[in-house]
Amino acid sequence: MKKLIFGTIFGCIGSFSYADSFQEFNNNIYAQYNYLAPNEGTYASYNQWGVGGTVQTKNDIWLNANAISGTNKNADVLSNFGIKGGYAFQFFQNDSNGFQLIPYIGLSMQQGGGPQGNGTQYQYALGIKPEYRLLDSLKLALDMNIYGIQTGVTTTSNVGGSSATTDGQNFAYAITPEIQYDISKTVLLGAGYSYTNSFNSQGTVGGGDGNSSINVRVGYLF
Repeated sequence: MKKLIFGTIFGCIGSFSYADSFQEFNNNIYAQYNYLAPNEGTYASYNQWGVGGTVQTKNDIWLNANAISGTNKNADVLSNFGIKGGYAFQFFQNDSNGFQLIPYIGLSMQQGGGPQGNGTQYQYALGIKPEYRLLDSLKLALDMNIYGIQTGVTTTSNVGGSSATTDGQNFAYAITPEIQYDISKTVLLGAGYSYTNSFNSQGTVGGGDGNSSINVRVGYLF
């Protein structure tokens, strides 16, 4: 009985030490720049700026919030706000290395023009994000998700310039490899590449040819 009690206690302590290790990376706020090339570059690219933050608690709850906005050369504005929430399953850990797997759900709202139409998108995501810590101050991650899209797009008629809102639905996927480097457990430097595409030809995520984006971040770890 004593062995069982002590085993449970030490197991919990080990679990919390794992969380503390990844908290060094995943408790942060950051500023970011995002370069988006819709339709594989066939439409004018966007330069977007924004802010975000991530929290991982001692009991392994993981949360992320993200907001960006920007324009292209045609003066089309594209803005996005998203939140994600999940649980971090940790598998091994030592002083400088570790691995965790984060299944999560996400919700985002996108507002803007261009290939998306002049309207609002709501996206509902289901994803998984493996993260690997190595060399004490470096983290590699691969964010993968599938998501449904509900779109209300405002279109202008050729007759009288009247407008109407049409609704559309679509399903898509996103793959995002990321790298993060921490300086003295205080300053965050990060970068990532993301590719998104729809599962059908009626893409409301910038068409059926796919979107590519590059993201860089500078932030503060707490």
